[in-house]
Amino acid sequence: MQPKYPHLFTPLKVGNVIFKNRIFTGPSNHSLQASEPYPTEAAIRYYANKAKGGAAVITAGSCMADPEIFAPNRPITPAWNQYNLNDEFGLRYFTQQTDAIHFYGAKASIEFILLPLGGYGYADTATRQVYAPSETLEYGFQVHEMPETEMNRLADAFAKMAENAKIAGFDMILIHGGHGMLLGQFLSPNYNKRTDKYGGSIENRARFPLMILDRIRQKVGQSLLIEYRISGSELTEGGLELDESIQFVRLIEDKIDLIHVSAGDIGNPTTASIMHPSGFLKPAPNAYLAKAVKAAGVKVPVVTIGAIYDPEIAEKILAAGDADVVSTVRGIIADPAMPNKARCGKNGDIVPCIKCFNCLDDHYDARFFSCSVNPTIGREHRLPYLIPPVDQMKKVVVVGGGPAGMKAALVAAKRGHQVTLIEKKDHLGGQLDFADNIAFKYDLKSFKNYLIRQIKNSAVKLMLNTNATPELLRSQAADVVIAALGAEPIAPSIPGINNNSVLFATEVHDNMATIGQKVVIVGGGQVGCEIGLHLAQSGKEVVLVEMEQAVATDAMYHYRLPLLEAMNESVQIITLARCTEISDHGIKYTDRFGTAKTLAASTVIIAVGMKAKLDEAETLRDTAFDFISIGDCVKAKNVKMAIRTAFDAASQL
Repeated sequence: MQPKYPHLFTPLKVGNVIFKNRIFTGPSNHSLQASEPYPTEAAIRYYANKAKGGAAVITAGSCMADPEIFAPNRPITPAWNQYNLNDEFGLRYFTQQTDAIHFYGAKASIEFILLPLGGYGYADTATRQVYAPSETLEYGFQVHEMPETEMNRLADAFAKMAENAKIAGFDMILIHGGHGMLLGQFLSPNYNKRTDKYGGSIENRARFPLMILDRIRQKVGQSLLIEYRISGSELTEGGLELDESIQFVRLIEDKIDLIHVSAGDIGNPTTASIMHPSGFLKPAPNAYLAKAVKAAGVKVPVVTIGAIYDPEIAEKILAAGDADVVSTVRGIIADPAMPNKARCGKNGDIVPCIKCFNCLDDHYDARFFSCSVNPTIGREHRLPYLIPPVDQMKKVVVVGGGPAGMKAALVAAKRGHQVTLIEKKDHLGGQLDFADNIAFKYDLKSFKNYLIRQIKNSAVKLMLNTNATPELLRSQAADVVIAALGAEPIAPSIPGINNNSVLFATEVHDNMATIGQKVVIVGGGQVGCEIGLHLAQSGKEVVLVEMEQAVATDAMYHYRLPLLEAMNESVQIITLARCTEISDHGIKYTDRFGTAKTLAASTVIIAVGMKAKLDEAETLRDTAFDFISIGDCVKAKNVKMAIRTAFDAASQL
């Protein structure tokens, strides 16, 4: 049968390796191990589940190319989630990982990386001096110009690692030479100020990467495919630009097998949300860079990277000849089965990534890997014994048609239970409705529509326009009632809070037509900031007032950056300010010095947080033998909490 996306599912032969389709997964390990420099059972199951989903290549990452980082007397503690392929003891675990990937017919790759700031990748074995392409002071460390002896040490480490990757069963390796990593720094005129043979022209700046590639080929020959990742542009003044990136590819194309084209520089935070595209950018925003490299006529297949989750978009890129392969990380985290679903034409069943950055940012702070829309990710190794078998079919009633309620109903129905979903409004969606009219929330809108579509295509009985009173629930004679009532806005004790000019954040979506030209938003969390930006983009004059010193501090780092950048152009922000009174003409507030001031406004929006409908949920407790509260009515937080608590609760039924 012809697949729906013929270009996406046409096999690709590179050397003696045949890839079953053109979907690669980008490198990720996401704190699935702690101090272990080898894959744990959690990581092995994680990568195996990706392979099961149908991608052609599963890439593990990241593997630190300098084994000396694991020495106890390093000047800087090594990153805690880095692999070490030069550890002979750990090879048995890498072999288990590649075996699990191969079981599902995918090829196994692993990322080789030298992180910036010398202590994470390039320090002399004897002196522990920190090195970079050129001498500088970075984060308080004196960074020295890397000598050739150190380059040779690292090149040998790369080669040894490649040899061990081959022994462990990897089909290919991915060398990270972009994003301001060490190899990218050597290429970048912004970092590389050397005056010797390793600086100046692009040919000279490429000498160290070329040394590494030559050393790898000397060790493994052509028996291992080499992928190489570059930033097509660092998007930084004085940094690497597209023309020199293409020149570099021409210098290495006889030494590699595939070229990955990304964008950005981690040394320039403003590029972070382009390197890892947010909802403030269109889908596949960096594909133009791969297109330019491909159009230059390079010899090796070109892999494009950056928020390519939709098979429709991927197919168009490949059909136009703008790239040979698409690589995705977050899309496969959101739905590891995306390739198989796309191949079978089941687009409507693909779980959309909402670009929330939980997967990228959560594990840095909490050492915990999670996804807002996929509650199983990172838990693949535990769920088989956490989720009990269904011993009997139960009658389940779910109250609330927001994301938590819909997810609980879907999971319970999939487990074979008889499920009824009750929603007091005439439609499903709950608090995700606000995403319908906000341009930069198009991914969240897609996720809401996905859940609604899944409910309509399931066996779940839907009761809209229905108030789930205790009496009604008792009449259902349910075995289980699941309350997903959500949360309600916090109403601060401010004089004038009940004025006609006041709206709560949850009311903005349904009252856009009544909002005046001058708007003051009280509360500068992520929700207040998003509403402020949306109203500013709609032509309103917006001032945001926040008690704390910074705004959007509850947002993920990689989302907060572009959010603040967008707000900077259109929303006036006043911090360390406390609203003391609301009138029909605006607000009074005290500034950081305690001085009383006023702001004129025709509409005041309160966005100081949400409180769980815990007490309301408790009124339903005696309506069934088993009662469970989930989502915001337990703890008002976010989509991730709603989906995870829904999945966990329904999986126990």
